[in-house]
Amino acid sequence: YSTNNGTDWISIAPSVAASLRSYDWTVPNNPSTECLVKITDVSNINTNDVSNNKFTIYQPSLVLTSPDGAESWRVGTSQNITWQNNFVANVKLEYTINDGTDWITIAASTPAAALTYAWVVPNTVSTQCKVRISDALEPAINDVSNNTFEIYKPVLTLTSPIGSETWRIGTDHNITWTSTKVNNVKIEYTTDNGNTWLTVINTIPAATSTYTWTIPNTASANCKVK
Repeated sequence: YSTNNGTDWISIAPSVAASLRSYDWTVPNNPSTECLVKITDVSNINTNDVSNNKFTIYQPSLVLTSPDGAESWRVGTSQNITWQNNFVANVKLEYTINDGTDWITIAASTPAAALTYAWVVPNTVSTQCKVRISDALEPAINDVSNNTFEIYKPVLTLTSPIGSETWRIGTDHNITWTSTKVNNVKIEYTTDNGNTWLTVINTIPAATSTYTWTIPNTASANCKVK
C-alpha cells in the first residue's frame, strides 16, 4: 500500500495464495488521504493492479482547546468549550470539580462538527475543574483539559455593622467586610430599614476590607449598611 499516491510502497503481505481472492488487512495507524493498494504476481512483478482511485486511512481524534487550564469562569456566565475534530460525528462533554476523580455530564451528545459548545457555568465552585470531550460512540477517543481551571462565584460578607450597634453622630466607625473575587465595592446605608438607600462611597477597592465612616446627622434606630 501507498500513503503518497504511489510514490512509495509499504508491504502488507509478501506472499498470499492468489486463489484466496481476499486478504483480511488490519488497517495501520498511518492516516492519509493519498492511499492506494497494489496487488502483484509474486513470480512476475509486471503482472499487477492498483486501486483505480485514492482512498483515505483515518484515525478519529479530538483535541480540547478550551478550557485548557488556568481559566477563571464565573458561575452563571456563558463560556465556550472548543475543540478540534477529526472524523468524529458526535461528542460527549463532561466536567470535573475534583481533578478527574468524578465526572459530571454537560451534554450527552452534541455535533462534533460545531467545534464549540456554549456552557452556562454551574454553581459548583472549585479550583480543581477540568473538561473532558469524548466520542459519543467511542469513549476511548477523548481529550481532557491539560491543567485545572477555576469556577468561581463572587462573595461579599459585611462584618460590621451587623445589627444592634449604637453609633453616635459625628464619630468615626469602621465598616468592615470580607470578599472573594470582587474588585471594588459600593457602600450605602439606610435609615428606614431598607426602603431607601443613601451613598456612603461610590467605589473603594474590595481588598481594603474596611472603610472609616464619619456618622452623618441622620438619627434613626432603623439603620443598616449595604
